[in-house]
Amino acid sequence: MRYICILIVRYKYEFPFFVTKVELIAAPPVPAGNRRQRNEDVRPRSDGSTMAGKEGQSIKYLSREEWRRLAVLPLPLRDHLILRVLYETGCTVNELVNITVADLNLRESIIIFPAPSARGHRTRSSFISEDLAVLIRRYLRLAKKAGKAGSFLFDSRQSSQMTTKRIRQLVQAFAKEAGIAGKNNPQILRYSHIVHAYENDVQIDAIEKQVGITRSRAVQIFSELRRTPKKDAYKSFFG
Repeated sequence: MRYICILIVRYKYEFPFFVTKVELIAAPPVPAGNRRQRNEDVRPRSDGSTMAGKEGQSIKYLSREEWRRLAVLPLPLRDHLILRVLYETGCTVNELVNITVADLNLRESIIIFPAPSARGHRTRSSFISEDLAVLIRRYLRLAKKAGKAGSFLFDSRQSSQMTTKRIRQLVQAFAKEAGIAGKNNPQILRYSHIVHAYENDVQIDAIEKQVGITRSRAVQIFSELRRTPKKDAYKSFFG
C-alpha cells in the first residue's frame, strides 16, 4: 500500500492528467440515498411542457367496445353530441364548453379551437365525421326553432354556457349507465381518441395537431402503448 501511495504521488507530479483519471476511477460510489434524490430532481414536471406522471403509470382509455356502448346510449341529442365532440376532437372539457357557433365549419367538418381557450393557447382545427356535422346542424336548427339559439354550442337550463363541472357530472352518469367502471371522466374520451387513432395507423403528428398535445406528452403516451410485458414479449420470441 505504501508503494502504491508513492507511485500516485510521483505520477501526480509528472503526469497530473493521468492521476486525475485514476482518482476519478477510485472515487467512492455515491450513496444510494443521494442517487435517488438526483433522479427525483430531474423527474419531468407536470406543467404541460414535459412528460408527466410516475414511471410505469398506466394510461386509462376506453376499449372500442366500451366506446360503442357509450355512443349508442339513448340520450337527448345535446348529450349525445357532447360525448361525440369530446371523443372525435379529443378536446378538453374547458375547450368543449367554450365552443361557439362561430367556431364551427360544418361544411368542411371542422371545429376550430381559438387560442384563448385552446390547449397550449394555440389555435387549432380538429376534424369531425360528416355524420357528427349533420347532427350538429340538426341540433342548431332545433335550438333556433325553440328560441334557444345562443353564441355557445352547448347551453343548459340555467345558463347559455355549460360549466365544466356539469360536463363531468354528465360523463360520469353516462359511463355508469353504459356499465363502464373506473373510466368515467371526460379525459378518458380524449385518451381514447388518441389510442384509437394510433391503432388505426393515423400519423403521430396528425394526432398531435388534432387533440392539441405536445410532442413530449405524445411520446409518453405512445411509449406506454408500445410497452409489452416481458413474459408476453418472450412468448412471442420463442414462438
